[in-house]
Amino acid sequence: MVESKPLEVSDKYKHKPSKKVGFIKMKIIEDLTKETTQQQIKSTIDTKASATTDGANNYNDTKDHLYDLRVRIS
Repeated sequence: MVESKPLEVSDKYKHKPSKKVGFIKMKIIEDLTKETTQQQIKSTIDTKASATTDGANNYNDTKDHLYDLRVRIS
């Protein structure tokens, strides 16, 4: 989990990301099944939070628990 803060837009750095990482939290989980992922999300992430994921299937039901869920596939 990562907490990020928005940055001011700069003409000099217009191609840089618009957010800055402020806090990172990692936890070792048993596996990447949908059940394990959902259990961790529900027990550790606030329902007012928003998230950006990689679109993996184990995040499908996450939108029911979060304020905003965005999928970014690179």
